[in-house]
Amino acid sequence: MIGLRTKKALTLVCKAWSGLATALLYEDVVIRRMGQICSLAETFSHHDSDQSLAQLVRSISLVDCIVLNKFQDAVLTSLGIILSRCSRLAAFTYRPASREVWPFEANRNPKPPMGLPPRTEKPREVNLEPSWILRSNRRNPGSILAHRLKHGLRALELDLSEVYDDGSLHKPLLTMLGNATQLTSLVLNAFEIRSGGGEWLLSSPSLKFPALETLHISLEDDKFHRWICQCWEMPKLKNLTYKEPFCFSPVLRDRPLKFLEVHGSKLRYALLQFTPEYSDPLPLSTLSQFLPVIEHLTIPLFVGQSELVVNTPTLRYLDLVSEAYHPTFKDYCGITLAPHAQVPAFRRMRLLGHETWESVARYPNLFDPELLPVDVDGPEALPDREEVRVPYAANPDTLDRDPREDWTAGGVVHRVQRAVLRQKWWGLAPDPWWCSDCATDAKGHVYYSHWISKKYQDFNLGADVDSEDDSSYAYESSSGSVVSSEMSETPDSGDEGLPRNPASEDAILGDADVEDVDSDDWEYPDLEIRTEPQLDGETALRGFRAGLEGDYMDMDTDNAEGSSSEREDLSS
Repeated sequence: MIGLRTKKALTLVCKAWSGLATALLYEDVVIRRMGQICSLAETFSHHDSDQSLAQLVRSISLVDCIVLNKFQDAVLTSLGIILSRCSRLAAFTYRPASREVWPFEANRNPKPPMGLPPRTEKPREVNLEPSWILRSNRRNPGSILAHRLKHGLRALELDLSEVYDDGSLHKPLLTMLGNATQLTSLVLNAFEIRSGGGEWLLSSPSLKFPALETLHISLEDDKFHRWICQCWEMPKLKNLTYKEPFCFSPVLRDRPLKFLEVHGSKLRYALLQFTPEYSDPLPLSTLSQFLPVIEHLTIPLFVGQSELVVNTPTLRYLDLVSEAYHPTFKDYCGITLAPHAQVPAFRRMRLLGHETWESVARYPNLFDPELLPVDVDGPEALPDREEVRVPYAANPDTLDRDPREDWTAGGVVHRVQRAVLRQKWWGLAPDPWWCSDCATDAKGHVYYSHWISKKYQDFNLGADVDSEDDSSYAYESSSGSVVSSEMSETPDSGDEGLPRNPASEDAILGDADVEDVDSDDWEYPDLEIRTEPQLDGETALRGFRAGLEGDYMDMDTDNAEGSSSEREDLSS
């Protein structure tokens, strides 16, 4: 992954690099602040060169983007301009701010605590509303996104996991997915269905995804599970990431298996995340019945499993996710295949730490089992760094040996999404050299300590990163994403991957016809009557350009020119 700062620097190297570097800079657009939406829309609206910057954009990601109520109209209009100009858009991501990163005292708008009615007061700060993205039958950017789904959008990610469903999103979601006939990759974190919407979904027409090959699904509601099993047709599905929440009902214990029975016939890769205590284990002995062509399977390790009876002719890699934060090499050696297991194509089994679930789910190709060769001589020598030694770990064979000792040296280190993971040929776990805030005891249970010396704590992720650092903008595009693969396609010529002329628009954009949607053809929203005055995009741009931290713009609007309402203090 190349960071934003590096991409911007490449455009300034020389004139010969300018065309290629500009294409690289705009290929993957990640928006984290509302001011960036207004700024990007202005750039696309006023760019007069022969090369349209908007047509260079292949991926747009709205990640943790918070919008002040006073700027909703301006942001909504700007978002519509962006989507209408990016005619070559191949991937779109909507991932609102999570509770963990919510910087304001006001609670998140969508989902109230369990057992409480929905919030009636309107908070001052809101996420990008999901209705802006989903609704195609109203005058908003969702109409443009629906158009893109019909004409070239191939990868879609929607995180609706914390949306409070009042029944208004069922039909918009169904309509949007009904337009997604060209999708090859779909990530959907579904919301909990309320207000009787489940019965409506189950009686709705079937959804057909004729080109879908990769599905990443997170289900909170049994009605959503039944809807996908009964009404979705995915004849080309090859890669599945299935995430199951805590399930205390014995009636729902077999949901993962039911999903595989319906959609598992052509899966080659499957990651199944569920809680062992509240789910039935997969019948590995009959794996070939519901996963006949599976090659790589990632599942939780159930307590007491040591000898695995696996019967499938195609399985090559089996990843078992332990309950321990740092599983040890000794733990790995304690898990074997049964003598009568029938896995003729089997090559390797790995033991993964519990905290690696999210990273492995998002980057399945990054942690390739074949990245490291098998080291049968035992790679677990104690490191020389005195800071990471603990007195009782001097003898590797002691019963009290610290499990972190297996993860402080060797292998390959990956830095992803505020985490540093160390991959070895036999497993994957967080690197304790970087995890200064938490550690584990001899049994693998997490506790908090100051285990690592202070000089290394300063390098903990995020501590030395400013808003323009490469890492803070290194977006987690999947290794095998459709955008990455398409951009890397090379012509049959001597210079692989290089356009014929870096300064040529055709060389950068390709030879396909470009369909540009005139933003004037789209009507922008007359949403609900605002209960407070709205400020225009120019005011949002001034605040953004002032370099104020985040989007909580504490500025004096008495001196703000161009505001579309009466002057007032934004901090009120």
